[in-house]
Amino acid sequence: MSGAPPADDRTAGPGAEGHLGDRLSSLLDGELPPAEMAAAQRHLEDCETCADELDEVERTRQLLRGLDPPRPPEGFVPRLLRRHRMLTLLVAAASVIAAVSAALVFMLSSPREDVTPPVNRFERIHATSTPSPDPITEMAPAGVPTSMGR
Repeated sequence: MSGAPPADDRTAGPGAEGHLGDRLSSLLDGELPPAEMAAAQRHLEDCETCADELDEVERTRQLLRGLDPPRPPEGFVPRLLRRHRMLTLLVAAASVIAAVSAALVFMLSSPREDVTPPVNRFERIHATSTPSPDPITEMAPAGVPTSMGR
């Protein structure tokens, strides 16, 4: 086999001995770099095969644009919703289990020490304190003195 491309190689680029091939779609989409776009336009002026194929690609694209979008298979949406609900329930159940587990671990790992207030000390302090004979005079003033005159 020789290294030269076949005469009808539709994947070769402009300037080569082949045709535009897959670049026709890129040409229609405006995705070719400027230099390659100019070379493709020059090639289309001289190559009737590529010009015909470009027209065919454009007609096919127009036909495809006119088609309705594909519809999902029967029962697809209910299955999808059922799966979503099931996943939501599983996540909720896992969250509850994790919260209860964390609470149990916290409660069971906490030290259980009984709190015993020092009642004897409080009794001694209370017994040794001497209340003043007049508890009212020992209180702080509740307000600021004011005068009614001008």
